[in-house]
Amino acid sequence: MGGGCRSFSALRSPIRAFPLAYRLLVPLIRLLGPVLLADLAKPARSSLHLASSTEVEGVSGTYFNTEGKPAPWPASVRDQRNRKEIWALCEKLSGVDASW
Repeated sequence: MGGGCRSFSALRSPIRAFPLAYRLLVPLIRLLGPVLLADLAKPARSSLHLASSTEVEGVSGTYFNTEGKPAPWPASVRDQRNRKEIWALCEKLSGVDASW
C-alpha cells in the first residue's frame, strides 16, 4: 500500500521519479534551459520563414543568409574541388553511382 502513495507522490512531482543525482541538476537546468534553447531557436527562424513564406515561392538556386536575406554563395560552395568531393561522399554513403 505504501507503493501506491509513493506512486501518487511521483505523479504530483515527476522529478521525484528521477534518481537523486538528476534531481540535483534540475535547478541548474531550469536556470540555463531557456537561455540555451533561445540560442537554438533564433537561427531556425530564418529557415522556418523561408520554408513557409510566399515571398520566396518559386525561387530556386538562391542562397539566403542567417537573416533570411538573399546573399552571394560562399566561396567554399562555389569551389569545384569541394563540390566533387561532396558529390563523391554522397555517392559512397548512399551506394548510388550517379555518374551521368
